[in-house]
Amino acid sequence: MHILNSNLKSTPNLVSGSGPFLISENGEKFFDCWLGSGTLIFGHEKLSSSMYETNFLLPEGNYFNQEFEDLIGKTVDFEIGAVGFQTSGSGAIHRACRLARAVTKKDKIAIISKFWHGSDDAFLFEGNKSRILSDGIPIESQSNSIFFQDLKEFFDKADFSEIAGILVEPNQGADPSLDILSELDSNKRKILVDNRVLLIADEVITGFRTRFGSTTSSRNAKPDIVVFGKAIGGGFPIGIVLVTKELAALLKEQAIFWGGTFSASPFQIKMMQLNLIRLLALDFRILEKNLNELIARITEILNGTQFKVAKGGGFGRIILEKQDDKQSSARGFLENGKSLMQTARNIVEKEKIYINTNLLIFPSIYNINQV
Repeated sequence: MHILNSNLKSTPNLVSGSGPFLISENGEKFFDCWLGSGTLIFGHEKLSSSMYETNFLLPEGNYFNQEFEDLIGKTVDFEIGAVGFQTSGSGAIHRACRLARAVTKKDKIAIISKFWHGSDDAFLFEGNKSRILSDGIPIESQSNSIFFQDLKEFFDKADFSEIAGILVEPNQGADPSLDILSELDSNKRKILVDNRVLLIADEVITGFRTRFGSTTSSRNAKPDIVVFGKAIGGGFPIGIVLVTKELAALLKEQAIFWGGTFSASPFQIKMMQLNLIRLLALDFRILEKNLNELIARITEILNGTQFKVAKGGGFGRIILEKQDDKQSSARGFLENGKSLMQTARNIVEKEKIYINTNLLIFPSIYNINQV
């Protein structure tokens, strides 16, 4: 049988996890710097029966309470006027873009090159080349997405009359050292407001990495919509869209389909609430220290190779020492790069450190030098 999920084919054959470790079938321990796409900030944990005590399991249920609302309110710096739930970051990004189009009555979503916005067909393209990154996707899927190399090109060339929103990660998954939202000063932000172009902050990767909720640069940019992924729920399938009070006031007359199986289920919301409680109590300086020491170890391992580690936004990624845009796609995957990426993984895994196929590096509460 051919397995289409690439992670199921990764070596070594991992069968369990505990704390900071992934454990192979022959008992070898690997320090995990992938952490379920960075969602397992507290490491690999055993589920207790008390976590499931929601009494019922419905596709959606009235489990949204004041404590949960207060916790969500602390994740961003604006007054939240509307909240929407999905079961993945990709689904939440898709809904955020749908919302922007509905409110502005415009069709296009602007995307910055080197984006990493999930698995929706509309985002699986390589920037200005319009090169599709997956078989099975029609070119028409890109018709409502416009790609720009950077914010400067966006403000110089964009036709604001057709753009509903600009979707931006604070730090790009392709190169975490790029802090995009920090470039959005008050003058540029005013241009967006004046032209009714919504700012959508994609915090699926960066959320809860450097502080509780969204990043400092995201908060300073004053987005209209913020999207979080599974990190907000401790690794459970969750995506959440937060909308400002001002924008939410415009939604009352809109008919926007928002549903999704088990989106806002009692179980999903309870897991989110439990995780937010402990994230609020977490000293995020611990994550920063652990990331620095993990990257220092991996950098030492990669010394003398063609690879290095880029860092920013509370996470890192192995990239080529001499990064060439011609060698990589919009998501930073290397051209003809499966062998190159596997080479990097093999080098690191020889030192009993597990890294995923996308070469991203995330910290947990566990320090590699202490375990």
